[in-house]
Amino acid sequence: MLKEYWDLFREWVKNTLRSRIFWLGIVCTLFLAVLVVRLFQLQILDGAAYYDSYVSRTKKEITTTATRGTIYDRNGVVLAGNEAVYNLTVKDTSEYTKANGDFNEMLLRLIEIVKKYDGTIVTELPVIIDDDGQFAYSGKDSAIRQLIRDVYGTSYIEEKSKEGEDVYTYDAETVMKRLMKVSYNFTTRWENAETISKEDALAICNIRYAMRLTTYAKYKSTTICSDISPELQAAILENQQQLLGVEVEQSERRVYPDGVYFSNILGYTGKPSTQELETLQESDSTYEATDMVGKDGLEQYYESELAGTKGNDTVYLNNVGQILDTIDSEPSVRGNDVYLTIDHDLQVAVYHIVEQRLADVLVGKLTIEDFEADDSTLASEFQISVKDVYYQMFNNNILDEKHFSDDGASEAEKQILSLYEGESTLAIRHILEEMVPGATIQSELTEDMQDYMEYVYTFLREKGVITASDIDTSDETFLAWKNTEISFYDFLSYVISKGWIDSSKLGAESAYSDSSQVMSQILSFCEENLSADSGFRKLVYKKLIHNEQLSGNLVCLALIDQAS
Repeated sequence: MLKEYWDLFREWVKNTLRSRIFWLGIVCTLFLAVLVVRLFQLQILDGAAYYDSYVSRTKKEITTTATRGTIYDRNGVVLAGNEAVYNLTVKDTSEYTKANGDFNEMLLRLIEIVKKYDGTIVTELPVIIDDDGQFAYSGKDSAIRQLIRDVYGTSYIEEKSKEGEDVYTYDAETVMKRLMKVSYNFTTRWENAETISKEDALAICNIRYAMRLTTYAKYKSTTICSDISPELQAAILENQQQLLGVEVEQSERRVYPDGVYFSNILGYTGKPSTQELETLQESDSTYEATDMVGKDGLEQYYESELAGTKGNDTVYLNNVGQILDTIDSEPSVRGNDVYLTIDHDLQVAVYHIVEQRLADVLVGKLTIEDFEADDSTLASEFQISVKDVYYQMFNNNILDEKHFSDDGASEAEKQILSLYEGESTLAIRHILEEMVPGATIQSELTEDMQDYMEYVYTFLREKGVITASDIDTSDETFLAWKNTEISFYDFLSYVISKGWIDSSKLGAESAYSDSSQVMSQILSFCEENLSADSGFRKLVYKKLIHNEQLSGNLVCLALIDQAS
């Protein structure tokens, strides 16, 4: 009996050992054992250490700004307060994953809504669309160079530099084409980015470029449109399902109801400079570079009272900065109000009295004759030419020059525009004649032409065509130009020969042009751009007034017409 059982057992063992399922079970059991041991180690033995490491990487304290206190006069009249404004913001919620195509399309829908309600999209890029419908640089050279570094990368720029190619000379069209196709993947939605207008493409790029600072801080939103209208707010909320990540956020701005009367007392607020930030952080370490602080006057003097106390939200973030959970929240505390001994009504009354007195003094000093003061002129002898007063109507933009060409322009405005166009055309023609071989020496030109040629030099320098940082102000030729001893053409030729010209500002296709080509490009640049330059336009009006071609009567009539 026992032998039979033993034989059966041996047979079962043999069959089992011959079975593939048995050995597969052994392998699975071993794997399971290893997994259990590993899980035990991770969860029980090392769990606390891994948790602490996780928390230390993702725990973040986010500060919330405090409402600034109000400044009152002795009777409780608000002199400086806060006004609620609504801003349009966008945040990367990771809802869009198709290589930016869906995200770009959402931004295009957003831009169309913003334009419909006359909103203004943020302009982060130093790029505009010129009169020819092409991308062109606008802004400081440092911002343009930063854009090129962001688009091409330092390694690419260095590689091209070794090959003798300067990437920083690329025009705006080239840079924007790469930005759209490579950086923001426009081609995943719009082939060659040709199915959308350049205005819309630039707006999308502006938004995307503004969002670059929150790439690894996705809990932060990016403001793309400030102080939006109630109609735009409603439109955004109605289309919320198609605009994922877009929000209408409330913020506050500092307002001064009667600022013109109290600005010298109250001061103003703004972002702190590096030195101001260091000083503020000595007394309060929570100050940041993005805070709005008192910059002058009582706003600065009572900063510690008005600023309030910031709030704190403690949150957990994932590896790209999105909020996973909020574990603690401490609300901000509003700043203290400040009451002054100043009387609002009395201050306004005194301001008007002083203003009227100054006007009386000014009228008493006016003369219809030309007047030039020198070192021997006494204060009691000082006079103001009425021509200078008329000119200030243009110089200080009191007259709206753009209205001169509108359909509703008055007869006086049309006459002024006609005079300007005639003088401007004549002035530019004479300027170009002084930029060719055989040009007249500066000292032999009329006073008006000397002023025009000096302004052309200023214009070229401000546009970056003449690189001011390269000019040697002790150079003999430069001094000869300043002393009107040579012609502008001779001076400009010398500037070109010394390499004080940035030909990339002229739209040159090649950075290696000879002097005659550069001179020709400068002439074309002046011919195309001078008439649109505000400084040149104001100089033309000044000459029209001082030469009595544009009468004071006409200026006054235009003022009356625009005031009505």
